[in-house]
Amino acid sequence: MGMRHLFVAQHGFVNHWDHQKVINDPPLEDRGVYEIKKLGDAIDAILYNDNDASAHIISSSAKAAVQSSKILAKKLELKDFEKISYLWTGLDAPKNSFYSGDSLPLDLENKVLDQKSLIKRLDKVMNIVSERKDKADAIIIMADIEIVKYFAGYFKEKTWGTKDGYIRLDWGKAHHIQYNHEIIPYTLKKDSSR
Repeated sequence: MGMRHLFVAQHGFVNHWDHQKVINDPPLEDRGVYEIKKLGDAIDAILYNDNDASAHIISSSAKAAVQSSKILAKKLELKDFEKISYLWTGLDAPKNSFYSGDSLPLDLENKVLDQKSLIKRLDKVMNIVSERKDKADAIIIMADIEIVKYFAGYFKEKTWGTKDGYIRLDWGKAHHIQYNHEIIPYTLKKDSSR
C-alpha cells in the first residue's frame, strides 16, 4: 500500500449569505449534497478500477468539508475520516489555518498573492499529505477553494518538477493526480485512457 492517487476536492455548494447577512461556517445546501454524491460515485469508480484501491480522507474541519467527507466516506465504505483544522480557509477559519480572516497571503500594495507566504502554506499541506502517504492507495483532501486551487499544481511541481499552474474548480469537484503524474480535473465524463 502507498499513495497512487491524490484527490484534492472542493466541498459541496454552500450559501454564505442569508438576507444580506454573512453566514459563518455554513452547512452544505441540497445542491452541495448532490455534488458530493456525484463526486463520490466518480472516485469510487476510479478506485474500483484500480483493484479496489483503499482510501483515506483528510478533511478541513469546516462544517461543509466535514459534511462532504461524511458523504464521501459513506460512499467509499470508510469507517471514518481525519479532520485537520489547518485545511480550513476563510474569514471564519481558526487561527493558524491555511488562512484565516485577514491572513490571506496577499501583497496588498501590488494586489497579488505573496508567493513566499503561499509556498510556505502549501509546503505545510504537502507535509500533511506526505505524513499520510502510506495510509492508503488514495489520499483524498476535502477542503475549500484556496487549497483546491493551488495545491494540486504545487504537488506536481514539487514531486515531479512539472508546472501545470493553478486550476480553480467548482463546488463538489476534485483534482485527481495519478501515480503516472497525470493531473485530471474531475468531470462527469468518462476518461477511457485510465
